[in-house]
Amino acid sequence: PISLSQKTEDVNKKKIELGVNTNKSSAANIDVSHLPPTLTPKLESTLNNLAYYLRYWEIESQYDNDHRHSTTNICQELGITECPVCSRGSFLNSSDWSCHSCPIGCATCKSAAIDECLECDPNFASLTNPTNSSLYQCVAECLEGQFKDTNNVCQACTPPCRACENSPTACTACYEKYVILGGTCLYECVDFGLTKINGLCTSCPNPSWCVRCVGETTKECVECTDPSSQYFLRTDPTKGICTSNCSAEHANTYVSSAVSPLECRFCAESCSLCVGPSPEECLKCSSHLIKIELPNSATFACEEKCPNNYFLNSSGNLCKKCDESCFSCDGPSPQNCTQCSEGSLLEDGKCTQICQSGTYRNPLTGACDSCHLNCETCFGADDKSCYSCKHPIILTNGNTCNSLSCEEHEFYDSEQKGCF
Repeated sequence: PISLSQKTEDVNKKKIELGVNTNKSSAANIDVSHLPPTLTPKLESTLNNLAYYLRYWEIESQYDNDHRHSTTNICQELGITECPVCSRGSFLNSSDWSCHSCPIGCATCKSAAIDECLECDPNFASLTNPTNSSLYQCVAECLEGQFKDTNNVCQACTPPCRACENSPTACTACYEKYVILGGTCLYECVDFGLTKINGLCTSCPNPSWCVRCVGETTKECVECTDPSSQYFLRTDPTKGICTSNCSAEHANTYVSSAVSPLECRFCAESCSLCVGPSPEECLKCSSHLIKIELPNSATFACEEKCPNNYFLNSSGNLCKKCDESCFSCDGPSPQNCTQCSEGSLLEDGKCTQICQSGTYRNPLTGACDSCHLNCETCFGADDKSCYSCKHPIILTNGNTCNSLSCEEHEFYDSEQKGCF
């Protein structure tokens, strides 16, 4: 072990190297006024040990006295757990438990990643993280096709606006082939119910269905002729098809009443025919999937196999629910159980709480198995695992039912019906 005098000498040498007054030989003379009040008493107590005192100067020498994060590092190096909270514009890095600066533009942040800001500086706009709506990237200007709303959050312009201001539809620039008029992007001929073909404005293809279009094919309509009986099926964000039957135009679509005019929307991937967007609103399943019957519903879910508490019907195309008493089954009745929930016993296809007389619960399968033919009640399958015997067999040797008389050294107890 290093002697006290050696420790003191090491301290003084270190202080001389750092240009510190070596007359300050007591830890109590160290200036800790720049440390947080809650930390000062604990640090002063810790520094009374000369070994910690030496380590303090070694650590302190690595940081400017004015560096706002040096306290956290000293605290960590000295083994003190009550470190101060990082200030705005910085975050506590879990790799070294010190405060690191946030990316430029972040007022507060979760990490050093540019898209993990929690709050942006006033002069920056917030670009929402696509995988986490509570995190942002702070940018000086929003991306093309976006505008900064009143909360300084970047929002998307509505196509065909290429740029907009204060509102998603207040266009300041348009995509190619569109022109701007009073803050609205118009196709060159669309305003007249026409389209541009070979440089000339002409009627849209199939005008009885499409009143406005942006191209020469029936898949480039932007407004249907009769919105009350025709549905709009988008082929991309700015154009689509007008149809009277969504599923006839595209198999896995349905009519959505959530928008006006009515649109054809796509079903969940598991559905080939549906009435809504949920995976539990299927009428038909996609290839290789089986319909799952839902309680009090005319629609189905679709999965690769029947889940627990369901069985496959005789036609092999529908999973139906088991009786509530079954964990799994091969039919709908309470007598069709093949496996019971924990705490229940399987007996003749039925889940029961307690095995009947003449049976015992098999610890391996959970089923009620028959006792040995000599046993009235039992805890196992053989004639040596009996609680009582069938008349006139006598219970001997504690749990055995295989004799009509007692052993030579035993007597028969008529009340307990056994030899003792």
